[in-house]
Amino acid sequence: MTGGPRPPGVPHWPARIAFVAAAVALVAVVLLLDVLTPLGAAVDGLYAIAVLVSALARLPRFSLAIVLAASMLVLSGLAFSRDAQVPWQIVVINRAVALVLVWVTYLLIQRIERARAALEQRDRELAERNARLARLATEDPLTGVANRRRFDAQLPVEVARAQREQRPLALLMIDIDRFKEYNDRRGHPAGDECLIRVAQALAAQLHRPSDLVARIGGEEFAVLLPNTEAGGAGEHAERIRAAVESLALAHPGGGVVTVSIGVAVTSGLAGPQGPDELLAFADRALYRAKDAGRNLVAI
Repeated sequence: MTGGPRPPGVPHWPARIAFVAAAVALVAVVLLLDVLTPLGAAVDGLYAIAVLVSALARLPRFSLAIVLAASMLVLSGLAFSRDAQVPWQIVVINRAVALVLVWVTYLLIQRIERARAALEQRDRELAERNARLARLATEDPLTGVANRRRFDAQLPVEVARAQREQRPLALLMIDIDRFKEYNDRRGHPAGDECLIRVAQALAAQLHRPSDLVARIGGEEFAVLLPNTEAGGAGEHAERIRAAVESLALAHPGGGVVTVSIGVAVTSGLAGPQGPDELLAFADRALYRAKDAGRNLVAI
């Protein structure tokens, strides 16, 4: 388990381990200089660089450990200063300056880290809001399937791709039979629930990422099936019709809620060409299914 994705700006573990090793090595070098040089206090400011390097690892506890270790090493110099020629006041001042430098560096880094974390959080929230707005702009708020705007944008793209690649494209126009009567007699809440259930049944029959189901009117839906011949489109439509019928939503006019489906297919240069023509063919097939008695598929 990794605990989720790595936040932006946080180095990978090999780099973090390298920074940890560098900080520890730097502390060791400065400690060695402190021990070997008569004016060891003069090099204590280098502990601040070790603190800075430790911050690059983005490991707060490790950075704090480095700060505490550096602080103890700086203070230990007060007890073990070996150069009698240097006045003790100078040693105290040097050590105090080094200690202040270490802690100021650490606190400044922590402040920067908090500001960076807040900025990253705002960036994530902004990205989430933008994604939510984009979804709302292309999603039907009631049913959760694509809305008319997304369908109108996707249809010409798919038609152009079908013509360019000489592949088939099927369009299904789906209308809930006698929905106005259902909505008037059962009420709008029941009508909304009916629309949601039907939309879910449609979406459940589509399994490819390229397939699209959209609500394009009150009780009218459309399904785009790229790379689908007439035979396959008819089978898809029949499965959708049967899935809605199997919901067994009792219709106040008798029987259950059903759908009529019109199917139009274009394949490269064959069949309806532009988006408007494909829509017109699918609409024509839908009305033929309605006229034939509803709860039917017409191609």
